[in-house]
Amino acid sequence: MNLTVDGSGTVAISGAIGTTTGTLTKNGAGTLSLSGANSYTGATTVSAGTLVVGSSAALGDTSGATSVTSGATLQLGAYSIGEPLTINGTGVSSAGALYFSAGGTVTGTVALGSASTIQVASTYTGTI
Repeated sequence: MNLTVDGSGTVAISGAIGTTTGTLTKNGAGTLSLSGANSYTGATTVSAGTLVVGSSAALGDTSGATSVTSGATLQLGAYSIGEPLTINGTGVSSAGALYFSAGGTVTGTVALGSASTIQVASTYTGTI
């Protein structure tokens, strides 16, 4: 089962997206916040707008990759995510294709699909 969220508003999904297969695609200029313990195993694609990670399992099982298209933003708060990421571009309004709004951690591989921007809202300590 594939889930596509579209639109220019703000959508919050706090419950679990519990399908074991399928993908999640974020389209449209709005903001999607995911805070459930999601278990889908397919890819997560942020094609437009901002996807806010509100839990360590928000992007599904770590076997699924996450990609951020040029002009879109993946916003990571104080959570650790382990799936591989591929980012492109400078994000929504130059916020960064990957935006650390709090002390989050990415333990999976971060690949640059093209020239990309990573923004950090506070002091950063770590390795890039």
